[in-house]
Amino acid sequence: MRTLGTLIVTTVVLAACSRQPGASGTSATATLSTSSAARTAAVVDASTDPGAASKHTSDFPIESFDLGAGSMAILNLAKHPVRVSSAVAMERRQPDGTWKAEPGVDRDLGYRMVETCSAEAAPTDGCVELAGGQAFFPAPFSGLRCASQCNKACKDDGPAGPGEFRFVVTECGASDVSLVGPVFSLARLTASRLARSRLVQGLTKAVAVRLSQPLKLDMAAEPIEGRLLGFTKQGTARDVSPAALDTLRAALTKEDGFDDAIMNRCVMEQLVGLQLTRALPVTIYGEGEAGTSEVVTDLVLDLHCQRIFFRTRALMTRLGPRPATKASVEWTNFGPSHAAIVALARSLLPDDREINALQ
Repeated sequence: MRTLGTLIVTTVVLAACSRQPGASGTSATATLSTSSAARTAAVVDASTDPGAASKHTSDFPIESFDLGAGSMAILNLAKHPVRVSSAVAMERRQPDGTWKAEPGVDRDLGYRMVETCSAEAAPTDGCVELAGGQAFFPAPFSGLRCASQCNKACKDDGPAGPGEFRFVVTECGASDVSLVGPVFSLARLTASRLARSRLVQGLTKAVAVRLSQPLKLDMAAEPIEGRLLGFTKQGTARDVSPAALDTLRAALTKEDGFDDAIMNRCVMEQLVGLQLTRALPVTIYGEGEAGTSEVVTDLVLDLHCQRIFFRTRALMTRLGPRPATKASVEWTNFGPSHAAIVALARSLLPDDREINALQ
């Protein structure tokens, strides 16, 4: 699995490769329990109504979201800024049921509250300030013991799983004020397989649409209407059937279905877009589990070059949608699963003559 920075592709500069054998999606809304939503409404209003002050507002008005095993986001529920520690504890459940900090994460750098792994992203004072209502999307955990998040200098590494883990976020300067995030399970997976497995965790629905490539493609640009991962939507989006969702789950999690070593460059053609909606757990400070929230992910099938690209698009919260503007674009080659992926694309767009002519 490879991660792209700001990928800008212009069709005229791509070298063509030989052909190998073989409208806008529906909106998602947060799904939260009524009681939790009512309690949180008081939290948000408390910053302007002294009489509504609560433990959440005075201490830590933070909500934690699971975005798939090893990936998370947090949301400031208040209208005022809140500072959180940039150091996030990653804990593993022990055989006796207790929780203990996982040693050696990211070669002892630890899991950190950084949106990207650039040097500029690292907080200078050990704290991150969230504006009122702001969501923050840390760079995900890779699933590896040493190269866990941003560290790349690991000679001997391996999967951290299997096991059950959780992230713990603390208030800046107050280690006794903390929010325990949702528990997630890790199998013994490589980083690339873990990234693909997240795509199907909590998957509830999807829409499919034909795509075309604009002259200038920027997959890392902020999501806008009419675009999916920077590609232009064509025609009407179609709901993906439950049977096709099952096929997609099987294809994305197939152990030997992808080849991360291939670095082919070719002109992108025969493009199919999928907008995935997943319902994943949420916790809130002082309340614990608070139902689920929906995560929207964009995925592109490049059937000509046998590649998939994907990126988290937005988190649907009780305060409204929060775009993941700095989320990385990840991609890999599906050559070993070519026949299955093409068959899936034909089933997604049965009226598209070009797609249905593919073998």
